[in-house]
Amino acid sequence: MTTAYRRLWQGLLLTVFAVVPTVACEFLVRDPQDRNIHIESFRYGKDPSVICCNRGDSLHLTFSTRDTAHSFFLEEFDIDAKVTPGIKDVLVFRPATDPEALPVETRELVLKAEHPGWRNWLVSKSQFRCHVWCGPMHAFEQGSLIIWPNMLLFAGMGLLAGIAVVGLMSLWPVLRARPGTQARAHAVSPTDGLDIFAHLPWLKTLMKRRGFQFAFVLVAMLVFNVVVFTTLYGVLVSGRNLGMMLLWVVWLFLLTAVLTPWGGRIWCLPCPLPILGEAMQRLALTAVRTGSTCGYNNRFFGLNLRWPGWLSNAWPRMLMFLAMGTFSTLLVANPRVSAWVILGMTAVATAMSLIWELRSFCRYVCPINGFVGLYSAAGKLALRSREPAVCAKCAVRTCQKGSAKGWACPYGLCVAEINENADCGVCTECIKSCAYDNVTLRWRPFAQETAVRTFSEAWLAMAMLVLGIAYKGYSVDSSKYHR
Repeated sequence: MTTAYRRLWQGLLLTVFAVVPTVACEFLVRDPQDRNIHIESFRYGKDPSVICCNRGDSLHLTFSTRDTAHSFFLEEFDIDAKVTPGIKDVLVFRPATDPEALPVETRELVLKAEHPGWRNWLVSKSQFRCHVWCGPMHAFEQGSLIIWPNMLLFAGMGLLAGIAVVGLMSLWPVLRARPGTQARAHAVSPTDGLDIFAHLPWLKTLMKRRGFQFAFVLVAMLVFNVVVFTTLYGVLVSGRNLGMMLLWVVWLFLLTAVLTPWGGRIWCLPCPLPILGEAMQRLALTAVRTGSTCGYNNRFFGLNLRWPGWLSNAWPRMLMFLAMGTFSTLLVANPRVSAWVILGMTAVATAMSLIWELRSFCRYVCPINGFVGLYSAAGKLALRSREPAVCAKCAVRTCQKGSAKGWACPYGLCVAEINENADCGVCTECIKSCAYDNVTLRWRPFAQETAVRTFSEAWLAMAMLVLGIAYKGYSVDSSKYHR
């Protein structure tokens, strides 16, 4: 079976798994009815926090507050009801329809649970939140309005089942193979994928320029400074703070949905966290200093100690990742905390560059590496040797040790030994320093690498899975859930 044909039937099978439950859920629609719901606001939540209803239901909403003033903002329905302590009536604004119109005072707000047009069938979940500042955790005063049938939920569950089925079917030939042949079935050749430099030679010429990486770093540093200053001195409301939006919405989305799946560890190329320490370690921004330091062909400043062998694994960055995850609520809710955490990581990266060799912070401690290092295995972009046979004959290993054209690999790697995306930060130094011009970028199918290499990486993967479930899941009880 050819690769194109296999991908075609896999895509069709996934489509069937997603579409069938989506169509089937339309038969679960119930007759509309009237629902009386009282919503109580408080610091920092709403009771009930989840409202489930059927498409077409008439919701009769009343409001109260336990403490200070709050609001009930439901953007998709153009409703912003201001709730005042001790007063049963609310002031209802229509911010999208007519933001300058006077509010309507009412004791009961009635809305029909359906979206207009095609969104009536596709959109099943809306978020209601508070638009009145009530304290540092204001951003978490929110809830969900779920209109059944939830088509996206059924489609997602079907697609998840389809992915499991397609994955097992793809692995079936490997599972049936003899034990001695399984390793070969899983092996990924360094020459797999499209050679980008062979098709785009101008890109190779560009990457060989000394200022290539620094140009991206300058842009990242500009955004980094905007994030730090706006989170330190900007407004305290996270949803209105430019730095918080750039950090936790724009950057995090790009990292998880674009950069890592498409570019592997390409984020490490412009990452601003280690730049100051690396500049102090090299005493240069773009120039190359030749010499001899700890076996490398470049002159480095600092102690350049070897990182302890017993910490040369995924445990340190997993602990850092778990620490960030544990306090993620505080990070997202308080701009000042986010700013000091970013500055703290920069300070740690800088200090480590003066004590340990190369990018020890990025390799062993960085919590961002905890995510991108693991999931970069699924990435399409990979830095590899152009001809493995050439690397096998190389005795100088300038890609790892450095040369007059490029610095020693900040990650301590030799291109001949790179078989996974997990360790390479795509800094492009080896492209400049390779004595045989034998380094290239390859564009591969998704998820070429499937193996978890070490026990510590396995724990890191499980920790991310558990955190993902914890972030998306929530406990449901009678005091917070209305059906």
